[in-house]
Amino acid sequence: MGISLGTALRGLITVAQLSTPPELLSITPGLMFATRSFGGTVGLAIYAAIFNSTLSDNLPTEVAAAAIPLGLKPGNLPTLIAGLTGGDKPSLSRIPNVNPKLLQAAGLAVQSCYVLSFRYVWATARAFSVIALIVAGFLVDRKAEFTYHIDAPIETEAELNRPAITEKIRS
Repeated sequence: MGISLGTALRGLITVAQLSTPPELLSITPGLMFATRSFGGTVGLAIYAAIFNSTLSDNLPTEVAAAAIPLGLKPGNLPTLIAGLTGGDKPSLSRIPNVNPKLLQAAGLAVQSCYVLSFRYVWATARAFSVIALIVAGFLVDRKAEFTYHIDAPIETEAELNRPAITEKIRS
């Protein structure tokens, strides 16, 4: 993940700098990193809210539908869910009428709820990606500005035109 993220980030910075007017070139990387950090924070909050909302909406009903027909009393459902999601085997063994078939069915129900929650997160990420691709289509093509002119040269024109420098450049 580190290699791919670094490669993608380098490409994003390059595209941003190539799409930026010369007078704003110095602030582009900082703005890109700040935007990336802000977007990551907001995106993580959105994804966590979607995941937790979907999971909390579906987990009790799905586990109940899987476990109650196999002999679990409805009052023991919160303990079963807590034990399954937390990996607490001792609390699971203390629930009356628990057997391997019930645990397997309830475990599969928990797993399907997690899959559904992640599916909603991925669908949201896909929507954000489509929006980003559409916005990327509005980047300005700056090919006309790619010249040999240096916007912030270290040497002045007079220093660059000295005979010794000119001979070194030509050879």
